[in-house]
Amino acid sequence: MPPEILAEIFTSSIPVVSELLDRESFRIEDSPWVWTHICSRWRAVAISTPALWSVIAMDFANYDYPLEAAAAHVERSAMLKIHFYAFKKPWTDTSSQTQMFSYLIEHSLRWEDLCIALKQDLIPLLPSLRNRIPSLRRLWVQVDGDLTEEVAPVVNFLQTAASLVEIGVSRCLSPGSFLPRTNQLTHYYADAPWDVHQEILRLSSSLVTAHVNLFPEPPDWSTLACEVVELPQLRCLFISHIEALAYFKTPLLGQITLDLFPDECDFPPAFERFLANSSSTLRRLGLRGMPDLILTGKILRACADLSELAIIIHPVTDTLAYETSSALIRLLIPTQDSGILPRLSRIHVAFEGALSLDHELYAQMLESRWNMRPRVLQAATVCFQHEPNLSSIAHLQLGALRCGGLDFTLTKVGNAQEYMAHWLCRPGWIG
Repeated sequence: MPPEILAEIFTSSIPVVSELLDRESFRIEDSPWVWTHICSRWRAVAISTPALWSVIAMDFANYDYPLEAAAAHVERSAMLKIHFYAFKKPWTDTSSQTQMFSYLIEHSLRWEDLCIALKQDLIPLLPSLRNRIPSLRRLWVQVDGDLTEEVAPVVNFLQTAASLVEIGVSRCLSPGSFLPRTNQLTHYYADAPWDVHQEILRLSSSLVTAHVNLFPEPPDWSTLACEVVELPQLRCLFISHIEALAYFKTPLLGQITLDLFPDECDFPPAFERFLANSSSTLRRLGLRGMPDLILTGKILRACADLSELAIIIHPVTDTLAYETSSALIRLLIPTQDSGILPRLSRIHVAFEGALSLDHELYAQMLESRWNMRPRVLQAATVCFQHEPNLSSIAHLQLGALRCGGLDFTLTKVGNAQEYMAHWLCRPGWIG
């Protein structure tokens, strides 16, 4: 077999990052190490394939990653994609993770991705990254709440990240520290107060995707000056509080996901104004949380031209999640009096957590839309994070729809996570 084909096979065996981080110990029987212990020819091919060694993923909550293994990755790779999850409990020795991060910093000129969960002992090392990350393109920083104030002054090394196009921060309290001097960000994800979001967004006119989660609490909207943020390139937006839409102008927006909760039932004027001020027609809508049925109906009627809808149930309780998903599915069943979303061609339902769905009601909804004339429905997806338990009736109904031409997909576990990341405008690469 040619070495190029072998290299492709070896590279395709690398697990996704979440699986790498879930490993409980270092074993040479795992990929990529296993390919260096079969025969001399396979070892030579594996060692000479840089893509096989570019991802270094370590979670110190599981075990201490061997420094010798990291050195092998560094020696055999070209660019490096670092996933570093530090961990600390009282009275535990953290010197191994500090030593590991210090070693990786020595090779930061080759960093392409960095996903890091920061702990106290790593903070003093961060300033040494200044002017040493010219190739860094994607960054995700997870900060413990009690470290937020300490991290802000020392992350100004990012101002020298000239290649940075994607940034995510779990808790961001200081916008200036996180922005490179030459701001060319296209993807932005952050949990932050509204004033921090507003400042970052105002300086990031090249954004294509934005995840705007207001943390810890939304402001008093009635007291804010209405300074609109213009994002001329934005295509996808997640917003945790619908009232914030009054402060956005996004002429090219094609997809938006809203976080909705049971206590929200009034149709917010901000959403109506947002739609009226958009120069493009919204085609893709996601609703996440536990949305109120009346509010959802108003939103869907205001977006009559939607071609794609995602409903992502984020549970308060399992019973309430089941009742909410059932009510929303009933809302999508067309009737003689109400043909809601007549142009809807794709429907997605996803669950965050081990929740269930009324599969027979769901199949009935799909069948009713499949039988609409003219037929518009093309595809449907259900995503679980557990093994779904389909009844025999639902299995027959969904099988008949699939045989009739409907592109139906039932997704579970890792695929559901990736699917939800797309609709929540969050990076799928962080694991």
